[in-house]
Amino acid sequence: MKNVVHHNRTLPTLLIFFFSITCSAQKEAWNWHFGSFNTLRFTESAVTVESNNKLRSKKSPFSMSDSEGNLLFYGKPGNETYGNNVYTGVIYNRFHSPMPNGSLQTYRTALQSATAFPKSGSGNQYYVVNLSEDWQNVGHKLRYSVIDMDLDNGNGDVSQKDNIVANDLLDGLSVTQSVDQESFWISTIRYLYSISDVDYIVDIEIYRADSSGIQLWSTYRDTSSLGFNHMKFSPNGHFLHHRDKVYDFDPELGVITGYRSIGNYESYSILNDKSEFSADSKVLYTFGPGATGFCIAQYDLTKANLLENIYIVEGNGSTTDCTGLIKGGMQLGPDGRIYINVNLSSFLNRIEHPEIIGPGCAYNIAQIELNNYEFFFDFPIFPTNYLAASTTTQVSNQISAEEWQLFPNPVQDFFTLSSNSSNLGNYQILINDSSGRIIKNEYIDTPVHRVDMQALPTGFYFVQVISEGQKQLFKIVRL
Repeated sequence: MKNVVHHNRTLPTLLIFFFSITCSAQKEAWNWHFGSFNTLRFTESAVTVESNNKLRSKKSPFSMSDSEGNLLFYGKPGNETYGNNVYTGVIYNRFHSPMPNGSLQTYRTALQSATAFPKSGSGNQYYVVNLSEDWQNVGHKLRYSVIDMDLDNGNGDVSQKDNIVANDLLDGLSVTQSVDQESFWISTIRYLYSISDVDYIVDIEIYRADSSGIQLWSTYRDTSSLGFNHMKFSPNGHFLHHRDKVYDFDPELGVITGYRSIGNYESYSILNDKSEFSADSKVLYTFGPGATGFCIAQYDLTKANLLENIYIVEGNGSTTDCTGLIKGGMQLGPDGRIYINVNLSSFLNRIEHPEIIGPGCAYNIAQIELNNYEFFFDFPIFPTNYLAASTTTQVSNQISAEEWQLFPNPVQDFFTLSSNSSNLGNYQILINDSSGRIIKNEYIDTPVHRVDMQALPTGFYFVQVISEGQKQLFKIVRL
């Protein structure tokens, strides 16, 4: 696929046809394995600490449960060093035993390094996606492995390992499900060059993961990025936080369409560049800004200007009065509360009501006591939609994939839409550019329709064929 760049300008929101469903936090995120052999186990009514896991991880581990909340597997993607000891990357099954082919030892992990989610349309298989660095090289590779839960007598094993998708990426990884519920979006960062000690030019790359594999889908060039590192999609998939910006993301088309600034982060430590959204995706929490220590800042995403709507949760409301321990991780739980790790503390802090603006969010320290503690950076990375609660998701009612065909693709000057339907009605054809802006709007009632692309610049486009609320979506490349 041709690599296409979107520049960082704010663009109109794409209007699409959809119907709404109500969803709640999914049980696939009920088991967290992290740090030094710690487990958080969630149920409908409680969260408990267990010590039955075999994992020791400073950086982002991964874990996955089934739809009933039963553990399937967990692990970390590569080697880490603790003092004189090296703890290897391993995938463990639900009985806390290494999978027969579960060794992942040939590379070292990034700070935000791994996640797992179902491989759509493939039965009982799961992707494990990670950012990793070969010992002899600089720059991270985006890799994936596949776990087949039907192997090893139903305990699961790795059927594919270490497939490389992309090279020379930076720390930063998040994933959310597409509105078609048949694919997932993965965000990463590609460093291009520096413009100062703290300012960088980066590409934010969006990858699509589906039953056929993982491929680059869209690219957004940020010409004013302040540093790099942590990324986080919102639970509803409409926002992506990275450093000093909240990007608008279209979870149907898989493109970034603009951003809002949340402030100057020159004093940020990359180890504290963490964030989280409330379950309703209306409030963003970050570590910072703060002149001393690292505050927890709260942003009201329902406001247009985020810089004028900041509340400092920790630090008595002042950006110069923040308690100073280095934070390690910030993660929304299936119970709708946000869990926070302070490194070298034996307790987890918690925001009880993240959806409430101001002191009513109830930030409380020392709410969960861990069995083991030391310096660790993050909790497991889950698809963010697994942690959505009572939110509305846009889900397209898809036309049968056999009804319309589009050819050729890539396109030079013209493409043709052809239908084999014997009962053809009145169809609307929408063509959106890579930012989601509608550039063509036509109606057809014939089984063959030719579309002229000669006046349009090179790049990729989305073609939507719509009838009575049903839709078939194509992605095309104009050469």
